Amino acid sequence: MKKLVYSLITFAALNGLSINASAEWSPLEKNNEITSYVDKSSIHKEEKIVVIATLDDLAVPNKFREGFYSSTTWLEAYDCAKKKHRVINSTFYEERMGKGKVIASFGPTQNWEEIRPNTASEKLMNIACGKN
Repeated sequence: MKKLVYSLITFAALNGLSINASAEWSPLEKNNEITSYVDKSSIHKEEKIVVIATLDDLAVPNKFREGFYSSTTWLEAYDCAKKKHRVINSTFYEERMGKGKVIASFGPTQNWEEIRPNTASEKLMNIACGKN
């Protein structure tokens, strides 16, 4: 599985699956603090894993050790058969909608986690795995 994740990271980097301003953001969820978006055009399947780009846009900037950020983009991997997910990359931006100065960026930051029912992760899995 580790080899697959690294091949996904390499594939994403080489094929423009990094998240950028040309993403086609569609709203996923919204509350008073955050609006979450998904880029359905970013969906890519590699073996049994599906990768999808998402964005969290904050109503009020949050403090991070390197400064304030107003949005975060995520490249997430979903194992549709096992109903698990993990973050491949996260990037924190000074401005809203993934724009402006990059405050921080991280590679794979978590182990595979179970998808909990009735969560944004479940909605994203359903989109990524073709159930929506």
